[in-house]
Amino acid sequence: MKKHLFLLFCLLSFGFATQLGAQQPQSVDKAENKIDRAENKADRAENHRDRAENRRDRAENKADRAENKRDRAENKADRAENKRERAENKRDRKENRHDRKN
Repeated sequence: MKKHLFLLFCLLSFGFATQLGAQQPQSVDKAENKIDRAENKADRAENHRDRAENRRDRAENKADRAENKRDRAENKADRAENKRERAENKRDRKENRHDRKN
């Protein structure tokens, strides 16, 4: 029984001692808070820069999409023109063959 009481006393003493040891002095807390505030300020500045960069990227992507749209329209017009020219060339060749036979 005495052993159990002694072990219980040791366990409680150890737990109490670690709680006291875990508490930090107020000056350490202030220093940590100062460091945390500086880190938070730096993080906010970085976030601000990132958002600005994202806005620029979105604007650039929008311009690229508009350019791609114009290019697709131009390519479509070019393909239609090429198709008309091939048909015209085909008619001309047929006419030339017909003229050579006559």
